Amino acid sequence: MINWYRFFHHDISKNFFALWRQHDATTASLDRVVAAVSTELPQRTPDMVRALIQMHKGFLSLPMATDEGLYAILTDHYDAQAAWESEAAEQQQQQQVVTASSSRRKVSRRNNVQYLRSFSAAIDDEFFAHSEFHDCLVQMNMGHFQRAKRTEWSAIRGSMGHPRRFSATFLKEERQKLLRYRNVVRYAQRMNVRRPCIT
Repeated sequence: MINWYRFFHHDISKNFFALWRQHDATTASLDRVVAAVSTELPQRTPDMVRALIQMHKGFLSLPMATDEGLYAILTDHYDAQAAWESEAAEQQQQQQVVTASSSRRKVSRRNNVQYLRSFSAAIDDEFFAHSEFHDCLVQMNMGHFQRAKRTEWSAIRGSMGHPRRFSATFLKEERQKLLRYRNVVRYAQRMNVRRPCIT
């Protein structure tokens, strides 16, 4: 889309309108007018002049048309075009954010293990992939549920108990649990037996 305000400033629009009147554009052929106007305005290509005439021929043909009126029309056209481009860019940006958020939600649990390996040793994958919450759902025969009602959530919270407070003692106990798990796994690897379950 051609930005007429950028290509036709106030002085240039006055010269264009004067040339339009001078060559009696209402009776002359369009090709003749385009050639004459583009010759007098060397910085404007014939295609630009032709498109401008075709877009605003109805206004230019009016007896009461003026150069100020043409400049006002071009200015309004530019403002509307700028607002449309800004709105389109904003909508595109919002769509990109929605798409990126949707892509993050679709990451599978298997891919999450790959990200874990960037921050932990491979021996710890099963330890950190283990979920006590999932174990609780399985024990309550609710592992296949996609949604839970309020009463079901109440039963789940009662089964899980009160959450632990994040403290130095909690971190110490979790670290000891991890060290015990590593020792058991290493022993199992040496004995070439199956990895133990996490408890």
